[in-house]
Amino acid sequence: ADGLRRAGKRVLVIDSDSNNSLSDFYASRIKNDDIISKNLYNVIIQQKKFAEVIHKGSHGHDIVPCTPDLGEAEIKMLGRPAAILRMRNGLLELDYDYIIIDTPPHLTYCTQAALYASDLVLSPVAPWRWIIQGMQLLTKEINAVGETLGKAPKHVAVPYMVSKADEDVIDKFLDQLKIPKTKTKIPRK
Repeated sequence: ADGLRRAGKRVLVIDSDSNNSLSDFYASRIKNDDIISKNLYNVIIQQKKFAEVIHKGSHGHDIVPCTPDLGEAEIKMLGRPAAILRMRNGLLELDYDYIIIDTPPHLTYCTQAALYASDLVLSPVAPWRWIIQGMQLLTKEINAVGETLGKAPKHVAVPYMVSKADEDVIDKFLDQLKIPKTKTKIPRK
C-alpha cells in the first residue's frame, strides 16, 4: 500500500481481520468513537455503504477499519450465502486504483468475501505444516470462487522467514498446488 501510494496511486486499505492490526497501524490517529461508528462491520450487516465508512488514515491512505465485533457480523451472515458478494459489489462502486484487503490467516466469512472481490491474492507462506494445510484450503476456496464467477483471482505465494533449505520445501509444495511465488522474500528480520 505504501509503495503504491508513493507511486501516485489512489489506495484504499480494508481491515477484515478482527485482530485489528491494520486498523491500529493506519487508523492510529482516528478517534475510537469514529471507528466504532464507521467500520467494516457496518458494511457487512448492511447498515452503511463502503463510501460511508472510509476514513483518511495515517500515511496518506484511505482506510476502512474493523473492530472486534466483526466476528459477530460474520456469524449473522452465515445463513445468507448470497451476501458473500456484498463486498465485491460495494467495492465496484468505489474509485481507487488499488484496494488492498487484509484478511485473517484462515477461512472466514470476510476471507471468502475478499476472495470474491479480488483480482490477486498474495499469501505469505513458510514451510510449516499448518501454513501448508491452510494454503491447500485457500487454494480450494479460490478454485470455488473461479467456478462461481467464471474467473478465479490470481494466487501468488510470498515466501517468508525461509532459509535456503526451506526454499526447496516451499518450491516443491507450491509446484504441487501450481501456485507461483514472488521473487521477493520476507526475511526473518
